[in-house]
Amino acid sequence: PADLRQPLTIDQLFAAAHRADLTTGITGFQWWEKLLPADSVDLRYYTDGEDDAADGLVVDHALVFIEQFEPNLLLVNLRQVQWAGRTFGGDSAEYEQAALHCDEYIRRLAAALDLQNSVLVVGSSHGFLAAEQDDRPEWLRSLVEVATASSPLAVGETPGYGGDEAVV
Repeated sequence: PADLRQPLTIDQLFAAAHRADLTTGITGFQWWEKLLPADSVDLRYYTDGEDDAADGLVVDHALVFIEQFEPNLLLVNLRQVQWAGRTFGGDSAEYEQAALHCDEYIRRLAAALDLQNSVLVVGSSHGFLAAEQDDRPEWLRSLVEVATASSPLAVGETPGYGGDEAVV
């Protein structure tokens, strides 16, 4: 019956943390602002940049959040590896340098945490193949070709997808 229809709500980790009176925060790329309701995130810093300078600001804000507010859940989104791979390819010097920068940022975040009482989860999206090499099995290449033929965007270019995240 029509009177029983109600909008579906999707629970998510930040809302659950809020119900438990925990402090939450996000620092990262601007699409996170659209993904999570503002009332489920206490601390936030968003950027539209995807390079090392943007990631530096993201980490600086995360470190301030950790030091001043001690959030129970903090998502840190670093974009430069994704950007460098998409822009220069997975075998480029820029891609390697971006990965090294992110390693240093993660080291700084880990050093700021009490790892006896905190959990640091580091996640990543996909990697990038060398521009001139495609070692994927034939079945996967075919699947990607079929998927991209029906979409104007190439795989990995879906708006709002990708990035490298660290949940602290």
